[in-house]
Amino acid sequence: MNAQVKRTFDIQKLVGTGVLAAIIVVLQTLATYTSVFTVGTASISLSLVPIVLGAVLYGVGSGTFLGVVFGLVVVVSVFSHQAGLLSEMMFQTHGFLTIFLCLFKGAAAGCVSGLICRVFQRVGHATVGIILAAILCPVCNTAIFSLALLTIYYGTAVEFLAAIGLSQSVATFTLTAVIGVNFLIELAINIVLAPVIVRVIGRIKKQH
Repeated sequence: MNAQVKRTFDIQKLVGTGVLAAIIVVLQTLATYTSVFTVGTASISLSLVPIVLGAVLYGVGSGTFLGVVFGLVVVVSVFSHQAGLLSEMMFQTHGFLTIFLCLFKGAAAGCVSGLICRVFQRVGHATVGIILAAILCPVCNTAIFSLALLTIYYGTAVEFLAAIGLSQSVATFTLTAVIGVNFLIELAINIVLAPVIVRVIGRIKKQH
């Protein structure tokens, strides 16, 4: 890659990552403060799609950065008391750790998506890499949160279930509510939308 081509890509990367970051802020804000993306009692986040796009189009660094932006918006929603009772209780119990968890799970989702896509791009299977990136992004995000809920925040989760009148165990709640609703819907959205949008962007680039 010569200097001119690299400079052009760097500009595209900077602008594209900025646009995707703005989209994440808008989507996550809508998911937090409105019922636009609500299915039943579950709030569905579309913010993982732009994270995958950034990771696929611009690499690991962009994916990680966009994941951190996602985490920051979640942190703001916790501070503004809009993130839900469970998040409120998690923050009250482990304040700094909860902030770290929000940032880390988003960053990890973006980083893993970028890494897996780059590996498959190098061996000539870019489409497989895109699909795996779309799958692993919500997997990482949900897996890290679920693991934290079942370990560090176990006591908090027990108190939360008692507060909302549910007699089920923390493990059952995690499987049914966290994984069984939110994760499966977000996974389906990512798998369907991310590869389609990336292909459209790829065709636009070829035309120019």
